[in-house]
Amino acid sequence: MKDVFTIENYMEKEPWASFLPGIAGEEGIPLWCMYVNRGQAVVSFGAGDKDHAIMEFYPAHKAYQEVLTHGFRTFIRFPDGHVHEAFSIENASKSRMAIRKNSLTLTEEASCPEEPLGALARMVKVTNTGAEEQEIEVCDGMPEVVPYGVNADNLKNMTETSKAFMSVEFLGKNPAVYRVRASMADSAEVKEVAEGNFAAGWGDGLREVKLIVDARQIFGRDTSFVHPLAFEEKGTPDPADGRTSNIFPAAFFCRSARLKPGESLTFYELYGQTGSTEILKNFGRGVGGRTDLPGGDTDGFPRLRRLYSKLLSRQRSSGRLPGPDGS
Repeated sequence: MKDVFTIENYMEKEPWASFLPGIAGEEGIPLWCMYVNRGQAVVSFGAGDKDHAIMEFYPAHKAYQEVLTHGFRTFIRFPDGHVHEAFSIENASKSRMAIRKNSLTLTEEASCPEEPLGALARMVKVTNTGAEEQEIEVCDGMPEVVPYGVNADNLKNMTETSKAFMSVEFLGKNPAVYRVRASMADSAEVKEVAEGNFAAGWGDGLREVKLIVDARQIFGRDTSFVHPLAFEEKGTPDPADGRTSNIFPAAFFCRSARLKPGESLTFYELYGQTGSTEILKNFGRGVGGRTDLPGGDTDGFPRLRRLYSKLLSRQRSSGRLPGPDGS
């Protein structure tokens, strides 16, 4: 396929790291996103710098280790209680990565263009390739979301203390905003934090999905995040039974389905940063009427590709990068 670089069995190659381009259009808010050729690739992302990470930043040598447990995870549970993890190291010989100018495909992962908030868009599709109908439960997401207000030094040197500041606010059942309850600066003045990181998700046709923010509801006693013991033993948890404060929160979207041969179950997810809860609420109110977002009548990813093509064609035709005024 034109403009696509494909790597077969990418997890069996020598490790390497790269970044998706942080372009979100003239009206959008860019994010940085680091990926590696292990696990589900994306290992760190955020806004601005590593002090404003949404998924904690790691240098490359550490990223190769952490991506398999602290990157995106997809668990598929069958009626007998068996749980299969997609893109695990055990399935390395069956893996494929397709890299485009602005995205990579294991599942579709890219930035969210021309919006009043910055977000990483993610699409996960699970297809029944067998000959019989199959009942499944799927949980997909990330085991740790860095709340807004927690910087790189806090993460490296005082994680346990930082947990006492961490909180998750649900806007209805979904999305959720992740922030500290008050500023963590070493100052006599305590300030309210208006900004927030967020996670939002839906299914085909904007179908509602459950959002789990307490990682213990997925992994149980496995604090290494290797095996989803609680999900394996009990199935999809109830979000109301999880904690929302004084923890390092997670973001897992869960739903169940009975799939006939050839049928698919799809998740559409946004992980990002917003200047205020109100901006996110206004964005969310419009999702149902939007056809240019993933999961609507048309896919939001082609819109992003058109934006990149426009920017690149402008660069090629002029022979130079546009100046600050766009000229």
